[in-house]
Amino acid sequence: MTWSGWGGPTATASGQLWQKSCVPNCATGNVYPYPATVIVSRLGHGSYGSIHIDAPDSPNPSQDFELGSRGPGPMPQG
Repeated sequence: MTWSGWGGPTATASGQLWQKSCVPNCATGNVYPYPATVIVSRLGHGSYGSIHIDAPDSPNPSQDFELGSRGPGPMPQG
């Protein structure tokens, strides 16, 4: 990943997201690289609180995670 804006309110990186294709199924599908952009935000107390991954060509083109002390987790619903 190549980062820009690290330490600011948001930071952006570009690179590759490696993701399983699940074709013909997830048990036997291969893993492929996809161009991706990552944006971290909600900077507070020296760490970022959320991460957004945008990989338009991948099987899951957009993903959001909350960053906690145990690493990334699903964003709260609602």
